[in-house]
Amino acid sequence: MNWVVTGGFGFGLQGVLVEPHDIDIQTDKEGAYEIERLFSEFVVKPVKFRKSERIRSHFGALMIEGVRVEIMGRFKRNSMRSGNPRWT
Repeated sequence: MNWVVTGGFGFGLQGVLVEPHDIDIQTDKEGAYEIERLFSEFVVKPVKFRKSERIRSHFGALMIEGVRVEIMGRFKRNSMRSGNPRWT
């Protein structure tokens, strides 16, 4: 399974002075459901496909020792070009 830590915590791991509020993990669709399965005792929001006007992914969340861990599988962002959605 391939995955990466992103967001504020990811920046902190690279030496940027930030105060992250959670841990964001990006992976592919299958990886999101596998992480959920492996950490099932910590699930607070089951992974499922969710979308808004700006973002879509297979999203879920864990709570591990008071730390929120957000899982995003097949994450796509809408960069809206000329009023037309462009998912990247």
